Amino acid sequence: MKDKGFTLIEVMLAMSIFAMAALAALQVSSEHLRSIGYLEQRTFATMVAANRMAEVHYSDRWPPQNEQSGSAELANRTWYWEQQVVETVTSDLREVTIIVRSSEDGPEESRLSGFVGRR
Repeated sequence: MKDKGFTLIEVMLAMSIFAMAALAALQVSSEHLRSIGYLEQRTFATMVAANRMAEVHYSDRWPPQNEQSGSAELANRTWYWEQQVVETVTSDLREVTIIVRSSEDGPEESRLSGFVGRR
């Protein structure tokens, strides 16, 4: 008499293949979510740096050669920036570098450099 259906070995093999495929899919989606979070963080930090650089460019004051720091609010988060101004070989031009972090002592999230000319 022939039984219809699968043997226990066949069922267990099919379940193990499905489990490995499901685990791989879960790992891929987890990595994707982590990448999205990282890109979001970098994008917001770059926006903070660009906003700070725009403030420096459109300020009526010639930026002094020094280091400043402060904070800015963006996307319901507080971002911490450092601004470094150094003189260049041209006396009417200064290099401004903005570094943005998500916490005061955290890793650098974004760095933006530009030049400001004397008006």
